[in-house]
Amino acid sequence: MTDCVICGRATDGYACEPCTRPVHRDLIAAAALTDDTLTTIARLDRLPDRGGRTAPLRDDEPPTTPGGKPRQPNWLIEDRPTTPASALRPTAAPVNLDASSRVDAATGVITTWARMVIEERGLPTAPAPAPLAGPTCEPLQDCRRHRTCRAILGQHRARPGLSAAGRAALLLTNHLTWLRHHPAAAEALPELGQACRDIIRTVDRPAELELVGACDCGVRLYAKARAATITCRHCGKAWNTDSGRAEMTKHIRASLVTGAEYVTLHLRQHPGQPRKRVRDLIAQWARRGHIQVRGLSADGDPLYRYGDIDTRMNRLEDASSVA
Repeated sequence: MTDCVICGRATDGYACEPCTRPVHRDLIAAAALTDDTLTTIARLDRLPDRGGRTAPLRDDEPPTTPGGKPRQPNWLIEDRPTTPASALRPTAAPVNLDASSRVDAATGVITTWARMVIEERGLPTAPAPAPLAGPTCEPLQDCRRHRTCRAILGQHRARPGLSAAGRAALLLTNHLTWLRHHPAAAEALPELGQACRDIIRTVDRPAELELVGACDCGVRLYAKARAATITCRHCGKAWNTDSGRAEMTKHIRASLVTGAEYVTLHLRQHPGQPRKRVRDLIAQWARRGHIQVRGLSADGDPLYRYGDIDTRMNRLEDASSVA
């Protein structure tokens, strides 16, 4: 028996089964969302109520926006510069570049580890399609004579069930036992877990939701600030955000969280404590090496193990109560 390289528990490999199980769930969840990443990158996942305009404001325009927000007409503002009639109003970029960079980095991690598993285990891979040579016609769909035209048209119409990253994620779910016995487990499992969470957060988590804990199946739970109940997206279990708070927090102890996420969860249980004091304590412990930075979030914030912070916080509170 050896110590788990992630949590320190006794195990028969480099990483223990409890540390591997959340990665398995995250890989399944991320695989189901990889095909939706393009929708998020193209900003088609939600319709905003504001945006740029392709025409200047008119003096006779009603003082409300299409979304119902108040707007001052031009004639109420004497010093507003005159906009040329042919000018275009600035609009948002047609793609979400932040989401694109996060998804590219995450899918790169997943496919890289899948490639390592395939090569080291000698797994068969699907052969690359043979290059097509020959004439192509315009329009392509009207050609009935050439085999190459029919083959190319068939490729255009093909609809694979999952993207390459999705297939790589599902492949890894079948080889996690082998991977946790591999010397690279200390690097592979945290990287895969973080990559999957980046995909899930980018595609499947609205920005207005906050972390409230984790389900007993291991999936992190997010809810609106004043939501009374929340349902786990993985197992369907319903939780009461008040009565189930302690249990949801218990299940997230092994998860990686940012300092802000820990503060939100901590203040749900201790609403009287100052937010700034808790955040300052976390930053101080990190500087002194009392808690270990275990990675970075999609926004570049340091990630800590929730249980590491909570253990020190409980010790501090116990010492204060004794004093």
